[in-house]
Amino acid sequence: MSEREIRVAVIGAGMAGRAHAAGYHNLRSLYGDVVPRVKPVAVADANGVLAADLAAKFGFERVETSWEAVAEADDIDAVSVVLPNSEHRAVVAGLASRGKAILCEKPAARTAAEAMAMAADVARAGVIANVAFTHRFAPPVAAVKRLIDDGRLGAPRQLTSRYLADHGRDPGAPYTWRHDMALAGGGSLVDLGAHSLEAARFMLGDVRAIRGAVLSIRIPERHLALGATKGHERAALSAETRPVTSDDEAAFLAEFENSCVGVFTTSRVATGFKNASGFVLVGSEASASFDWERVSEFGWADGSADHYTEGWTRVLLGDQHPYLAEGLVMPVAGVGFGLGDAFIFQAADFVTSVATDTPSRIASSFADGVANALVLDAVKRSAAAGGAGILIADERARAEAALAGEGVC
Repeated sequence: MSEREIRVAVIGAGMAGRAHAAGYHNLRSLYGDVVPRVKPVAVADANGVLAADLAAKFGFERVETSWEAVAEADDIDAVSVVLPNSEHRAVVAGLASRGKAILCEKPAARTAAEAMAMAADVARAGVIANVAFTHRFAPPVAAVKRLIDDGRLGAPRQLTSRYLADHGRDPGAPYTWRHDMALAGGGSLVDLGAHSLEAARFMLGDVRAIRGAVLSIRIPERHLALGATKGHERAALSAETRPVTSDDEAAFLAEFENSCVGVFTTSRVATGFKNASGFVLVGSEASASFDWERVSEFGWADGSADHYTEGWTRVLLGDQHPYLAEGLVMPVAGVGFGLGDAFIFQAADFVTSVATDTPSRIASSFADGVANALVLDAVKRSAAAGGAGILIADERARAEAALAGEGVC
């Protein structure tokens, strides 16, 4: 491994920012010399109390109150951008112009046009730049992808994908930027569905068309919090309310270029579901299944047993499966791991790419971020048109025209 030390910063000290910081913090103890040395330099957030707490917890040297300070710092090589979606474009452009490597939290942007502009910025700067779709670093997802690539599933035919959560179920939960379509670019669709979609693209390739989309708002207004909040936490509420303009639930059908058909559902108001992301994928020769709430295993059925015992096999993941050999304290089948570990696997991949100046073969590039955003835009357009079919090629042309209107090539 390269002897270069990678000096890192995290912009955004909220829930996901903590996950990025923890990923960098745990690298050396798990991977040893397999990954480059990492020096945690700075945490930046407008909320100095949150930033100071995060820096102290994970060993970062200092706190900054602006992203510009991180961009201008000569002692920082690589940066996680973990901010509201509306802030991604300006921050990524500023970091890229100063030669920083970038790991931008998903989704890349609110719209495909914004994502295209960001992809152009990082390509022009020639920096390592990824979008943090951590589901690519879920070992079961990568294991199923390998089975598909090896031909063991046969031709993928049908995908049923869901991401259900209940963090928004309580009408007393405070209004945040995620409830504002203009700031977030979508609700459960982009907060949760973007992950499901990218896992599907990772396994199956690009989407050709969207149809049958429905976006629903179940709690039409929420109260503002009295103070700062992070993630989906509860807070004391003021009497002031704001209308919710982003979706609480989403559903759509996707046609992939390889002729697989996928049905996707998302919800942030699904009673009883905490982080219930998963899928069932049916192929011509076998089927696979995965549930984030049982992240240490996946299901496999290939008809290889006799008719008396034929059915699903529960595959417990171990060190023979992706990412686990060096990335866990005990990489043994039956020993649990979770979403936090995926952030560690992602951090290892990112800093290795930075140290070797080599684009990742696993992580989502900004080109992938654009492809993801095009599908999300097509879902929104289909829903607005009563479920009409939308070709992704047409959505790309619309995004390119929007950029041309801004004078961006």
